[in-house]
Amino acid sequence: MNNKFLNLTLDYLAWVRALSIKIWINSALKLFFGVLLFLTNQLSIVLAFFLPLKVIILVGSEGVPRYLRAFVTEENKNEFIVWFAIGAFVFYLLFLLTGYLMNRLGVSAATEILGRAKKVALFHQQELFAKDVFLRVARTWGTYFMVFLGFALGLILEWRVFSVLLVFVVAEYAGFAYLWQQYQEPENSAKLMRFLRNRSVILDGVSALNFFTGFGILFYLFLIDSSLNFIIGILLIMMTQQIFRRLVVAINDAVFLVQQKAKIQTVFFTYAHLDTQGKHIHHSFEKMLLPERREALFATAAPGLSQGDVAGWRWVDCNIMGVAVYSLESAEGEKGHACYWLKCYAGDKFNLLQKERLAYERGASGMQGMAPQLINEGSYHGTPFLLLQGGVLKRIQRREFKHRFKAARLKLWSLIPDGQIVSMLQRTFPTLEKRLHKNKLSLMSLASRDADEYGRIARFVERSEIFTDFISTMPLFITNNVFKENNLFLDAEEQPVFLHWHRMALEPVCSDITPNSLEVFFDLEEIAAHLQEHRSDAANITALDLKKIVYLAAIERAISLQLYGEALDLVQPTLEMFDA
Repeated sequence: MNNKFLNLTLDYLAWVRALSIKIWINSALKLFFGVLLFLTNQLSIVLAFFLPLKVIILVGSEGVPRYLRAFVTEENKNEFIVWFAIGAFVFYLLFLLTGYLMNRLGVSAATEILGRAKKVALFHQQELFAKDVFLRVARTWGTYFMVFLGFALGLILEWRVFSVLLVFVVAEYAGFAYLWQQYQEPENSAKLMRFLRNRSVILDGVSALNFFTGFGILFYLFLIDSSLNFIIGILLIMMTQQIFRRLVVAINDAVFLVQQKAKIQTVFFTYAHLDTQGKHIHHSFEKMLLPERREALFATAAPGLSQGDVAGWRWVDCNIMGVAVYSLESAEGEKGHACYWLKCYAGDKFNLLQKERLAYERGASGMQGMAPQLINEGSYHGTPFLLLQGGVLKRIQRREFKHRFKAARLKLWSLIPDGQIVSMLQRTFPTLEKRLHKNKLSLMSLASRDADEYGRIARFVERSEIFTDFISTMPLFITNNVFKENNLFLDAEEQPVFLHWHRMALEPVCSDITPNSLEVFFDLEEIAAHLQEHRSDAANITALDLKKIVYLAAIERAISLQLYGEALDLVQPTLEMFDA
């Protein structure tokens, strides 16, 4: 059988070999000394804890213990206590020094490797990433040497203990290989996610099991064989603990090197280009939607609708990574229209599902039909889904989009938000008055060109509390920040409906339009009259109030995008509006 875990292991070993050769070609001496420093570092920490045990044993014993008599006598006992204590201190300092030197060596190696690659900067903190990769590779080879030497020495000193541990390691690898093989099926994607999420806990548990197994066997051997050397026993215990602790670190390094393979290749290999590959859970998610599998998904999500007829469901482009949408034509609808929408989410997009569920649950009441209504939800083998009903929806013709876009915004502004949605959004995301604080407004000073502009910014910042107090009195609305043709539809009554609500937010009315759009697209007098008619909390709102919101929101957006000059241009007209 083709075991995917074995293939993954072989691919990893081949990848580490290729990466190590590349690093060796670019920086051979640094890689050699990196491995050497790592081994010295690990040996130092073992001795730094091993020698104090001898000090405690000598100080706490009357006479000289028999397992130390080969080199310690009554006459030189105190001398050995002093030398062991000094040795422990020296080895601990050596541990700290080698750790520092490894870090410095990593920085130097990263600079050399990046220089030889002769590429422009690909991403933020590229040097730190290259240093991290170099140190992980050095640690990996050092760990290989430690494990091999440790098991070889253990088999020489006490073959019974390390033979059992070797069997345990092989059995655990076989167990992981079996689980990995089972988890590759898309139906087990949820189990695979839990396994990967709990990887560190699982590895720590397996490491602890191995250590206590070795300790238990050694303890039993001491009970039945009084000739065993106590010092060798302590050394075996510490060596066992260090071997399995380093194995856990090495496995975590292996996971990092495999997951970041595309990025590492781009940095370390001269002619490699960055290939943004999807996450494994996205691959599992996509496999679940293949024709041979999705029939069962449709039957589970909409048992009364699909009846196993996959041909009735049609793919809908949504342009949201990790989200798939299918539509099902209803018997009453015209051809090409849809009444039911099935949204499937990858495992790492559960946050989008939760946010959208809130809008869909209130679709008929709180959103007054602007969102489809949720009629079913669940999960099929780790693939969460939502089944929506929105009546007969039709796409908007491109030539009509601007007109429909305006109508959709006007309807959003006209709706008094549902209290439950308002409560949750206020606790989750800061509204405009929270984002428009003095520290943020002060950033406009970076774009000031003279004393007049600097003084204007200072006056604006001083009045920030007036602005925030004003914003807090304005009526709020739930905005949908995905105004695209593949998201805005029309129902049977030609009313706008948004299919996707993963970017909804709570903002003051009219805060989602720009000052430039007021001149050609939006008439604030008409909008104010419309709001006075349709919202009980906007009875006294004026066009000037709406214009103030438009300008304040535009300033906040410009500052967030570091467009300080654009924000500065809006300061003077905003001050004049508040002075009017």
